[in-house]
Amino acid sequence: RELNKGREALAKTVKALAETKKSGRGAVLPGILTTSNTKKPEERELFVVEGDSASGSCKDARDPHYQEIFKCKGKPVNAMTQTLDRVLANETIQGFIISIGLDLKSLDVKAAHPKFDCKNLRVGKIFILADADDDGYHIVVLLLSFIFKYAPELIERGLVYIVNAPLFNLIHNGKHYGGPSREAVVSIIPKGAKAASIQRAKGWGEVSPELLEMIAFNPDTRKLIQVKPCSD
Repeated sequence: RELNKGREALAKTVKALAETKKSGRGAVLPGILTTSNTKKPEERELFVVEGDSASGSCKDARDPHYQEIFKCKGKPVNAMTQTLDRVLANETIQGFIISIGLDLKSLDVKAAHPKFDCKNLRVGKIFILADADDDGYHIVVLLLSFIFKYAPELIERGLVYIVNAPLFNLIHNGKHYGGPSREAVVSIIPKGAKAASIQRAKGWGEVSPELLEMIAFNPDTRKLIQVKPCSD
């Protein structure tokens, strides 16, 4: 009986979310997603960021032609410990699903291990840009847990990346220097660079668009960690 109740609740959640997604092409997405101009899904890069402040800075730093910003509204639920109906009821997870374009109709709520079909996505790559601190790392783990459990095809196809964003940063003569500590940056900056100008990135909403562009949005300067399937 409890299993049937759970399935019924899940079915209702999936149905409600499907209706939200259908109407959200023009109505719901703008509140959580800053879209790009390109009409080609494979060109779009989706950046997942924390909160209003980071979202605002990322909008100024991105290339609006093909880069999109998804703003997390609070922490995602832990997909490894919660039931699927509770996972799908989480506002951040809902927005994540809609922004990626996961196929809700493909989710078999009666399956022992339900998975999303990842065909016809609305984006070509997914980048997680979390704060370079413990809270940020936690959000990365929660997002990856959802993907790993319910949309592993995204990982198998090589579409998921983590922006390897350093905590301490300096721009000198148009070049970015970064590291996990102030001392690490001091050790790599050239002569003439001022160590006093090294910034600690408490949050991505507090850094300049120029720095953020170099760290995350410029393909020539950003450093990425590609999330790959587990190997035996």
